[in-house]
Amino acid sequence: MQRAAVSINSNLAEGGARNTDGEKKQFVGIARGSVAELSYQLMLAKDLDYISNDEFNKLGQEVNEIRMMLTGLLKRIDSNL
Repeated sequence: MQRAAVSINSNLAEGGARNTDGEKKQFVGIARGSVAELSYQLMLAKDLDYISNDEFNKLGQEVNEIRMMLTGLLKRIDSNL
C-alpha cells in the first residue's frame, strides 16, 4: 500500500517535469492507475481484517477524493490539447 501511495506522487512529480501536455497526461494516467491499485489494496486489507470498517471507509473516501482530483487534472490537460 505504501508503494502504491508513493507511486501516485512520484508519477505526478515526473509528469510535472515533462515538456508536453501529452507527456503530462500520460503520467497523470499512471498516477490514477496507482490510485486504483491502492483502492483494491484497501478492499483486500478490509477483507483480511487488517483494517476496520471505519478505517476502510475513512481511507476509501480519501482515495476517492484523490481519484476525483486526478480526473479533474486530466480534464484540464485535455482542454489544453
